Amino acid sequence: ETRDFESPISNLYLRGLFSGGTLAFETMVGLQASLSPLYSNSPITNYQLLEDPLHSKSHTIIDLGDEFFMVGRLHPMIDNDLRIRRMKQEAADAEVGMILFDVVLGEGSHLNPTGELVPAIREIQASRKDIEFVAIVIGTDEDPQNIQSQVSALEEAGVRVFRTASETVEYVSLKFSKNESSQFTPVDLD
Repeated sequence: ETRDFESPISNLYLRGLFSGGTLAFETMVGLQASLSPLYSNSPITNYQLLEDPLHSKSHTIIDLGDEFFMVGRLHPMIDNDLRIRRMKQEAADAEVGMILFDVVLGEGSHLNPTGELVPAIREIQASRKDIEFVAIVIGTDEDPQNIQSQVSALEEAGVRVFRTASETVEYVSLKFSKNESSQFTPVDLD
């Protein structure tokens, strides 16, 4: 089933997969007022704590750079394997309507992250045409990964791309807003 990505998302959940804590935290701060319940392995408040970081529930933001995930592996800014496996896991949940992730460019990051991420996204889209992918791409024109080619590759795969956490939070909040109209006639304030 194909979903109209311009329409609001209802009765489905967001799963955010971040390579580090900073963008995960910024996203949590921005979304906690509009998405409830919202869980994380790096929560802002105790009631947001995800009991098992290996299994999401409701709306979930995961910091894949957390120590829990880092034992014996490269950081997720360098190695996309864990993120790709988690994308597939989240997409297998029929209640997930959006997968949000970051792509952080620069020295010390994967030299071509979209070279690994885009094939995985396309594989997921082949079986889940109703799931939306949203990315925050952080970088500059001076980064070795060529930011424009990274953004273009994501967009060509149907990923909605933003350059800041605040733009992303606004988009996600609007996509998941209930937009229920009131049964009452608006009051004219003039």
